[in-house]
Amino acid sequence: MQAEPELDFPRVLRELIGRGVRFVVIGGQAVILHGIPLFSFDFDLWVDPAAREEVLTWLESDDDNELTAGPRDLAPIVKVYVGHDRLDLFFVRAMTNRDGVTLTFDEVHGRALRVSDPGAGLEAVPIPSIDDLIALKHMAGSPRAKDEEAIRYLRAKKLLEPDQGED
Repeated sequence: MQAEPELDFPRVLRELIGRGVRFVVIGGQAVILHGIPLFSFDFDLWVDPAAREEVLTWLESDDDNELTAGPRDLAPIVKVYVGHDRLDLFFVRAMTNRDGVTLTFDEVHGRALRVSDPGAGLEAVPIPSIDDLIALKHMAGSPRAKDEEAIRYLRAKKLLEPDQGED
């Protein structure tokens, strides 16, 4: 019996970094990369829309990947399924959350922190600042318990490390 394929998230990040693609890890993995002890299989990337064709062509070339849209489709969010795992790719210039706060890709990418995970062979992975990540956690239509829990942890971290947020 053949094993179910799994998403190798560190490999995806290494490939994007190696290709020079501008992106930011968002969602649950960004919270974890901030050092928050949460359990998440939430794999989300906000990718520079200019890199859409290159990224989707590369992902489409792997037979284990099933994409909900191709490189030339205009869907703003593309889901990549690998076995039971899912990676959500956001190819938008800006997002407005339920509080009316608009974040642009260029602003969030420009303010992003760069973190490393030597165990996964990752260097300089961009993650949103705490303030940007909190604003992104408000994107869902209605508050979700896991997002509210992440926001509480992020706010507590900001109080302990005020230089992690915006001035």
